[in-house]
Amino acid sequence: MNGGDPATMFQSPEFRRTRLLRILAVSWVGYAAYSMGRRPLSVARAVISKDTGLTVAETGAVDTAFLIMYTVGQLAFGPIQRTTGWSARALLAAGLGGSALTLFLFASCSTVTGMSLAWGLNGLLQAVGWASCMIVVSPWLGTSERGFVMGVWGTTMAVGGVLGNTVTPIAIGATHSWRGGTSVIAMIMLGAAALLWLLLGQHPNAHGYLAPAQAAAGVQSMEDLQRGRGNGGAATRTVEGEVVAEEVKGASKSQDAGNSAGGAHSEASKYTATYLLWRVPGVLGICTSYFCAKLVRYVLMFWLPFYFTDALHHGTGMAGLLASALDVGGIVGSIGSGVLSDRYHGGRRRAGFTVLLSAAMVLCLAGFSLGSAFATNPVYALVVGFACGACAYGIDSVMTGSLVQDFAERQGLAPQLGAISGLVGGLGTLGSVLQGPFTVAVSGLSWEVLFGILQLLTVASMAALYRPWRLETAHGSSAASAHHPL
Repeated sequence: MNGGDPATMFQSPEFRRTRLLRILAVSWVGYAAYSMGRRPLSVARAVISKDTGLTVAETGAVDTAFLIMYTVGQLAFGPIQRTTGWSARALLAAGLGGSALTLFLFASCSTVTGMSLAWGLNGLLQAVGWASCMIVVSPWLGTSERGFVMGVWGTTMAVGGVLGNTVTPIAIGATHSWRGGTSVIAMIMLGAAALLWLLLGQHPNAHGYLAPAQAAAGVQSMEDLQRGRGNGGAATRTVEGEVVAEEVKGASKSQDAGNSAGGAHSEASKYTATYLLWRVPGVLGICTSYFCAKLVRYVLMFWLPFYFTDALHHGTGMAGLLASALDVGGIVGSIGSGVLSDRYHGGRRRAGFTVLLSAAMVLCLAGFSLGSAFATNPVYALVVGFACGACAYGIDSVMTGSLVQDFAERQGLAPQLGAISGLVGGLGTLGSVLQGPFTVAVSGLSWEVLFGILQLLTVASMAALYRPWRLETAHGSSAASAHHPL
C-alpha cells in the first residue's frame, strides 16, 4: 500500500492486519518465551538444591548473577546494537535463541560457579528482549492508541511468567528431572526464536505503509517519502526498513515533527554514544523514577506473602491467596492504565498521568501502613493488595512502554529508542537487585516503617518525573492545534 490518505491509512484492514499478526502477536509470543526462560531456577530451586547439594544461599547467588548481568545488558543495549550492526528483529531472535542455549548449559551444571556463569549469561542475553521489542512495535503505534495497545501487549510478561511457573513443573514431572524440564523450556524458546526470525515484521515502511508519526509530520504518501519530499528534498536511504533522509534540511521542523522521515535520525546522530543520552533532558528523571517504582513493586512481589504470615498471622495458604491479588490487580492495571493514559490529554501527558497513578499508589500503600488493624480482615487485604498491584503494574506498563516511546519521539530520538529503553530498564532492574537487602534492613525495624518508606520512594518517583512532565507540557502546548484528545 504505497499511497492513500494518511488519516485513513492506519484504519485500513491491511495495515491493522499486518500490525496485529506480524508485529504485535509475533512479538507478544516471543517476549512471553523470554519470560518463560527466567523461571526454571525459581520453580525448581528445591529440586536443584536436593540434586546438587547447593544451599539456598548459593542458589540465591545464582539468581543475583542473573540480575546483575541483566542490568549490565540493558544498560549496554545501545553499544551492543551498534557493535553488532544487527536489526532489532535479528537481536530479538538471536537473544531468545542464545538464552535457550544457556538453559541447556545451565541444565548440565552442578556447581555454584558453573550455574552462576550459565545463569548470568542467560541474564545478559535476556536483556536485549524488551528494548528490541520496543524498537519493532513503536513505529506502528499512533500517540492516541499507544497506551492501550502497550497495556494489552504488556500482559506478555505476566502470561509468560504464568506459563513458566506451570509448564516447568509439568516438564520436570514428565522428564523426572529438573535438567530435563529446563531443557524442555529451552526447546520451546528455540521454537519461539525461529518464529521471530521467520515471521516478525519490520518498520511500516518496509511493508509499504507510512508510520503514524510520519503521517503526523505531514508526509502524504510513500512516494513522497521515497522521493525525499518533506525532507527538504534530501536523498533517502533505508534503515531497518524505515525510509530516512541522508541529509536533513530545516532541523527545527524535524525536531517539531518527532519521528519524521529523517528528522529523528538527524537529532539522534548527536547521541551516538549511549552515555551521551544521560545529557538529554528528562532521561535521568525517567530512569530515576522507574528505579524507585520498580524497587517498590519488587518489595511487594517478594515480601507480601511473608508480611501476611509474619505480621497478620495468616496461614501459608491464605497468605499465598492474598498475595496473588497483587498479580491479578497487575493484569487489570496494565490494561486499564493504558486506556486511561490514552484518554488523559489525548495521550500527550503520560508523565503527568504516571504522577497521578503514583499518587494513587501512595494512598494504596497507606492501606497497609495505616490500616494494619483492618488488614487482618482477608477481604480488606485482598482489596488493598489488588489496588496496589493495579497501580504498581500500571506505572510499570506506562513507563516502560508508551511513556518512553512518546518521549523518544518528542525529543527527536526515535532511532535511539532501544538505547533509552535499555537505560530505563537497566536502572529499574538495579532496583530489583537491591530489594532483598533493602527489605531485610528495613523490615527489622517494623512493617509499618517499611510501608512508610515505600510511600516515600513512590513520592520520590513522582518528583523525578517533574522534568519529563514539564517537557511534555511544553510540547503539548505547542502542538495543541494539531492534536485532539479522544
